[in-house]
Amino acid sequence: METADLARENALLKARLAEVEATLAETQEANRRLQDILHAAQREKFGKRSEKLSPDQFNLPLEDAELAQGVLEAAQEKAEAALQRARGRRPASRHATAASPPHLPGSSG
Repeated sequence: METADLARENALLKARLAEVEATLAETQEANRRLQDILHAAQREKFGKRSEKLSPDQFNLPLEDAELAQGVLEAAQEKAEAALQRARGRRPASRHATAASPPHLPGSSG
């Protein structure tokens, strides 16, 4: 390999590493938020004042947890895609796409 080729490959790998690190940071932040929500829910349910809370108040942390779980899953998918790109493969699509009907523009039929 030429020196210029190695330099380009090095720059590409550094860029991909930065993507993976950014995605990892997002995932860790989402995980931290989930843990905070879980700890708050546990304090509300099992803490000294737990008897004074209405049942409706227990659902609020669960909604936050569901939202944070969605963020975590999206970050994990992004990390998996970045890792696949770093390995030189296209990420697997989670959604199957059907072929376009022949009468639509851009279809191969």
